[in-house]
Amino acid sequence: MGSSTSLSQPNFSYIQKNVEGNALATYILAIGGVAKDGLVKQAKEEMMKNYPVGDNEAYVNITVNFKTSYYIVWNTVKCTVSADIVRFI
Repeated sequence: MGSSTSLSQPNFSYIQKNVEGNALATYILAIGGVAKDGLVKQAKEEMMKNYPVGDNEAYVNITVNFKTSYYIVWNTVKCTVSADIVRFI
């Protein structure tokens, strides 16, 4: 997931840091859930819904993390998309 926002000039201020969205998939005997691309999309959509940007604002420093938890016959994969929000002057 890329961003075309450039922070090379001192023409911005941080509005909010470390906003995030999450998505979770459960697999039983390795069947079910969604592919990682789908989890990233769901987590990004949740972040954008919960933390919308306004005029002259953008998401920057975007990161994507996965955490897999294993149980006896199933496992879960949690995807977290996080970012900072900046406002350009």
